[in-house]
Amino acid sequence: MNVDLPDRLTDTLAITGAATGTHTIIFNNTNPLTPLSDPTRTYALKVITYATGNPLFTSNTIDSGMFTYQLYKGDGGLIMPDPNAYYLSAGDTLSRAADAILITAGVMGTDWHYDLDTVTKRLGDLRFGSGGTGDSPVGSSGTGVSPVSPHTTNLWLRANTYRLSASPTLAGSSFKQDTYAITAGADYTLNAVAATTSLGAFIAMGRTTRTFDDTRNAYGDGSTNTAGAGAYFLYTNDTGIFADTVLRYDRYRNTLNTRAIDGYLARGAYTNHILGLSEELGWRLTRGAWWLEPTLQAAAAWINTADYPLTHEATAATLNVHVASSAAMQYRLQVRSGATLGRISPYIKFAEVRSSTTGGEVTAQSRPFAPNFDGWRTELGLGATYLLNSKNQLYFDYDYARTPAYERPWSLTLGYRRTW
Repeated sequence: MNVDLPDRLTDTLAITGAATGTHTIIFNNTNPLTPLSDPTRTYALKVITYATGNPLFTSNTIDSGMFTYQLYKGDGGLIMPDPNAYYLSAGDTLSRAADAILITAGVMGTDWHYDLDTVTKRLGDLRFGSGGTGDSPVGSSGTGVSPVSPHTTNLWLRANTYRLSASPTLAGSSFKQDTYAITAGADYTLNAVAATTSLGAFIAMGRTTRTFDDTRNAYGDGSTNTAGAGAYFLYTNDTGIFADTVLRYDRYRNTLNTRAIDGYLARGAYTNHILGLSEELGWRLTRGAWWLEPTLQAAAAWINTADYPLTHEATAATLNVHVASSAAMQYRLQVRSGATLGRISPYIKFAEVRSSTTGGEVTAQSRPFAPNFDGWRTELGLGATYLLNSKNQLYFDYDYARTPAYERPWSLTLGYRRTW
């Protein structure tokens, strides 16, 4: 059956007698290039009527704007008043374009906190000894502060990659993304009798490639290119108590390409600026070569407002999208435990993480939408540092994370540090 959604024109089927059985209607959208504006979601186009009976009609779906349209039985209400009729109307299912828009906007805070982890891991390495020199974290007092040279300077480099796979419950359709990032920094450590302080700075860049609806791998992809910089401070006293602060700024350039059910492609691109702060407090407990480190972290990322058009490739018609500013909070309770065994220092870790976002609503076609990536996740991991010599050290770290809606099956980090 032919249908023109924006102009409310359609073929109709009128059954004058009793109707029974199950039937499928295939709609041919004759006006796919004009998006339907339905901000109040009251659109209902009567397509099928019957005199008596209890037939079941289903149909294919049509993407238009932020929603999909298909057949629904009349319910006697204001929108679909005739109970002996079927209407073409929007249900709760979002269009492919809407899924891509919400996924791209919603995952920004999550990705930023994962990018922050590279720097917090460097701070964890610093706590192993004065300036990350590879000295045992057990000093003369057995507390974790090594009585070595009064100051050290370090250059360090870390490469990180991870995969994130999300189910349809998170944003309407499943998606998968792979992230690759590199971070380089320098820090200066001053060792005193009762405390150690470190001050450092870093730069970072990365790329994320994203596939929407990975179960079919059929309708779209996207990417995010990132560049950022920041500074950090670490304080550790002779009882093993430590505190650190990270301040970070990043620029995220996002692109998305989504193909509707009718085959037409739409493209969009926009930029996010993110400013974030992390505070961490913990205690390193040591017994001989073994150590235990409980840590509590609170981090916040403030993401700016963005406006952009999703442009139809064939007609240049646009779906204007507004992404409101947001604050993405994260709270982590982590326990690490390990040992210093000569040149190598292995460790394991466990964490419970809570993420919470305020703001970030997406508005399109005069309707607000709220992407939701908040909730609890569990993290497991292991790693090791290896001391090549007094000046050079290597690092390895593996993380696994899982929530009810998504999984990060692996995150791998390789690092190098040079001291003088």
